[in-house]
Amino acid sequence: MSSDRFTITLPKDLGAKIRKRAREQKQPVSRIIADDVQVAERERIRQNMIEGAKATAALNKQLAEEFWPIAGETWPID
Repeated sequence: MSSDRFTITLPKDLGAKIRKRAREQKQPVSRIIADDVQVAERERIRQNMIEGAKATAALNKQLAEEFWPIAGETWPID
């Protein structure tokens, strides 16, 4: 995997928490940060998918309500 190098500045308390997690998990700080960014990105995508599904559901409901009278005239009711 290729990588990019970044220099970032974090508040001391956040830096300490990240370093502590890195020690506990025996991982480099960069891996801890990369994993957290990936988790956040997956959650962002998940939330967008949920919003899209809700929008699609609302549109499907609207279309069903508009076309039900027409469908009711042509489809037999058993």
